[in-house]
Amino acid sequence: MKIMIFLDSKGFGGIETHVEYLARMLMRYKSTALIVLWNDYGEHPMEAKLSDIDVPIVKLNGNLHSFVKALKASRPDIVHTHGYKAGIIGRLICRLMNIKVISTYHAGDTGRGKMRLYTWLDEVTSLLAPSIAVSRGIFKTLKGQKHCLQNFIPVSGDWTVVNKNHRVAFVGRLSEEKGAHHFIEIARVCYEQEFHIYGTGPLESELKKIAPNNVTFHGFVSDMESVWGDVDLLCMPSLNEGTPYAALEAMAHGIPVLASDVGGLPHLIDHNVNGWCLSIEKPLQFASKINAWARLEQGERSAMSAAAHYKISRKYSEQSAYPQLMKIYKK
Repeated sequence: MKIMIFLDSKGFGGIETHVEYLARMLMRYKSTALIVLWNDYGEHPMEAKLSDIDVPIVKLNGNLHSFVKALKASRPDIVHTHGYKAGIIGRLICRLMNIKVISTYHAGDTGRGKMRLYTWLDEVTSLLAPSIAVSRGIFKTLKGQKHCLQNFIPVSGDWTVVNKNHRVAFVGRLSEEKGAHHFIEIARVCYEQEFHIYGTGPLESELKKIAPNNVTFHGFVSDMESVWGDVDLLCMPSLNEGTPYAALEAMAHGIPVLASDVGGLPHLIDHNVNGWCLSIEKPLQFASKINAWARLEQGERSAMSAAAHYKISRKYSEQSAYPQLMKIYKK
């Protein structure tokens, strides 16, 4: 089966991480993947990320003619779109050309201004093709033929308990919806613990001005695999989420997650078993939980680490996702 993965992208975030894992999974299971970018913004991070496997990356020039030309040249069995722009364009053009198209929806936030308009168009045109939601919250907002397939990652059977210290991490975009301000306030209350921020974003300069001394900013990290060994607890005080890859990757490494009860997080985290889900409306509860976590005996930490890894390997691994995706593709 030949799958064209279609998106508009010039950076590397949650959607791009999903596309990388999707392409690797398809190739590992002997399908053929082709990534098509709506516009050429120069060198793309995915080119380096996928350099070890034979996945072509085609860059269009941002017009419909180039997309139609790419469809005729590659003749895919399915076009799988990601993001609102690729979704709207992909569904309209593929419907006209009688090519099967499926769209994955990654974000539950409707946005503001022009983004709200694009989100509305995305929802309206969703009736033209089957949809895949990465969380149950997003699934409820979709119309027409829809499926829920949560984000997935490759999971190794080899892992070790690393959370022996008191290092709390924030991994992601420093923005309002990710709860970056809340993380700083939590760190201020938990002054005895170490807090580390991996990521950049529009609030970075502001947060650096108000952050207490127990917060360290590491900037953008292209490969978190080299960092997870330095993390003992992942804190995600988000206002809005799907099923974030940072949480999946952390738990796959045996790192418990303390997160808001939004998006797919309540289904990912078993409260008091492999992490904690709390209401972001009461951010001080996050600080209280972190201080309680720091007092846990090593045996309790080890049990929580094992539970985190087990949840990902059973429910969020590519081994469990692949047959579900193939079933959707073949419908």
